[in-house]
This record gives sequence, C-alpha cells and structure tokens, in this order.
Amino acid sequence: MPGIPEVDVPSTEPFRLAELSLSLTEGRGGYRISLKDIDVTGVSNFTVRDLTVGEAGAFSLDVDIPLLSLVADYSSSGVLIMIPASGRGTLHGELGRVRTQLRGALSVRGADRADRAGRQHVHVDRLLVDLKVGDVSMRIDRAPGENFIIAQATNMLLRTSGHLVLDAMMPELRLKLADVFLGIANNIFAKVSVDQLLRD
Repeated sequence: MPGIPEVDVPSTEPFRLAELSLSLTEGRGGYRISLKDIDVTGVSNFTVRDLTVGEAGAFSLDVDIPLLSLVADYSSSGVLIMIPASGRGTLHGELGRVRTQLRGALSVRGADRADRAGRQHVHVDRLLVDLKVGDVSMRIDRAPGENFIIAQATNMLLRTSGHLVLDAMMPELRLKLADVFLGIANNIFAKVSVDQLLRD
C-alpha cells in the first residue's frame, strides 16, 4: 500500500493483531484453533459517510470500509468428527461491508506548541472505534503433509462459525483500527496548518 504520497503519509498496512486462541466446538477435547501473525489489510480503502463536530472539539466520523482481509498462521488441536484433529497452515479471512464509527476529540495546538514556522495544527487527542461487519468469510489452507479431511472439515466449520473467530478478534481489532486512523489523521494534520484548513 502506498499511503498518501500527496501529504507524505506513509502506509499503515498491513497491521498486525496479537495471537489468539478459541474453541470452535464445545465439550471435553473441543476443537481449538490458535492464530498468530494475524496481518490485516484494506483499512486504507475507506469512504467517509458523515462527520459531525460538536462542542469542545468532540467529533464523530462514520467510515465505510468495503473489505478487510486477514492472513494468519493457524494451528489446531482437539477432536473433530470424532478423530484427533491437530494441524497447521494458513487462515484467510475476509470481512466485508465494515461500517465504522470513530468518536474522539480534537484540539488546536497553542502557540507554545506551534511548528518552527509558527503555524498551529489540529491534533486528534483521542479516538474510540466501534464497527459492524456485514459479511464474514474464513477458510484455511493446510500446510504440506497435513490431513486433507481435517482441513476440509475445519473449513466446513468455519463457514458456519467464522463469527466466533471475529468475536475473539473484535476487542483488539477496534484498538488497532483506532491506532491506524489516529495515525493517519495526525500525520495529515501535521502537514496542514489551521490557516490552510480554514482557507480551503
């Protein structure tokens, strides 16, 4: 991803989520998958739907992201279709029609914090993210030598239980998206003075 070269904003992709582990089936010896090195792309391709700025710099920004793509290393353990089901490989996920609401606070840096040219800049001080995902699709590619039947059974399970993986990811996904959008906004605002914003 190229970032936003017009204002020298570097790429934010992919960004990485921490490891997670979850059960896809219940009971003793339930089937579990663990994910690590979870790379997410697609966040830069967003469209702003609405922006509201209130008192004291509070703002709300509604953003649509058509598609977030996930790639992660996975390993599995437990019992599936009544046989031991350990395995490993790559998980691929797609989160479609992601509706994101960003809520935060803006401030104008005072003269004592102006840049070397004496210009003042808007700064996003904090940012919270809430998101709703319209479509969830996940599948695995087994590593060489891994059991084909177990991989197929896991993919059947993911077709109906992909939301469980998303639910486990959601808390950190919100935090990471907040970090990404905070970085994008403040990188842009650092290049554009308050005077330029008011003039444009």
